[in-house]
Amino acid sequence: MDELENVYESLGGSEVVPASSPRTEMDFVAIIRNGLPVRSRELLIERLGATDGKRRQLLESFVGPPLPRQQAGDRLKAAESELLLRLARVIAAASDVLGSEQRASEWIFNENQALGGAPPIRLLDTGIGFQEVMAVLHRIEHGVFS
Repeated sequence: MDELENVYESLGGSEVVPASSPRTEMDFVAIIRNGLPVRSRELLIERLGATDGKRRQLLESFVGPPLPRQQAGDRLKAAESELLLRLARVIAAASDVLGSEQRASEWIFNENQALGGAPPIRLLDTGIGFQEVMAVLHRIEHGVFS
């Protein structure tokens, strides 16, 4: 499975996201603008094993807590959808680089010296933070100590 496909599946795939499988990064633009389904958010929480207190709290500080009015068919706002896409991209890249989704999940939630001691999840709310997280994964992939 290629990275785009892995990202799409992390968000729920064709069963959740009402769009065909993206072939390029640009295909995600319409998906984000339309808003991802609330179910995509819940699937990422489950996929990361973020059901315990500390991890769930870190994740909710990133994407916000679920609102009582949200139903399974509701859509997230474009900004919230963008954050989920960033997270799905990091999960896909980290799973590939670190060898498993479980290792990726551990890495995302643990402090990282290469990121100034912050857990990667804390940096994904900004474009620069996202780029830095991806740069660290790139360095790990190429054997550079990070």
